[in-house]
Amino acid sequence: YGTAKEVGPYRASIFFACDRYAASFQIRKWLEEGKIIISDRYVSANVGHQGGKIKDINKRNKYLDWLFDLEFNTFGIPRPDKNILLYVPPEIAQKLVKKKGLREYIKNNNNEDIHEKDLTHLKDSASAYLYAADKYGWDKIDCAPDNKMRTIDDISEELWEKVKSLIS
Repeated sequence: YGTAKEVGPYRASIFFACDRYAASFQIRKWLEEGKIIISDRYVSANVGHQGGKIKDINKRNKYLDWLFDLEFNTFGIPRPDKNILLYVPPEIAQKLVKKKGLREYIKNNNNEDIHEKDLTHLKDSASAYLYAADKYGWDKIDCAPDNKMRTIDDISEELWEKVKSLIS
């Protein structure tokens, strides 16, 4: 489809929104059955990764309005009850990606996708995620205060504290 810049944030967002639309039928079924759904990389992924490509704050806000209308109104995917941002500084996030196991969809020796290997993109995405967390009142967990990564157990405990009120 081209480079991330050639595809652009709006077009890329449509691809991901279509994927979520396809999954939304199963999500709705689970919700109707009373199941609890925890999702990684839902609409918020476009907010960060695509929104970070738009530097001008007014244009970013216009994009966010468009994105939420597309996902929640046009496609009618279920709105999350809560968004929790697990914030990792971009430099640390990039190092963690290099520790991931092989992923079939990545066809290079570094095991990084086009966004993961671009530190500028990761910084722009982090900025967009933090902006959205503030703008929309998302919960935030700082996974690496003072640039020192917390343990998985420590992060999980804080995450559980934020989630359990929704399910009890």
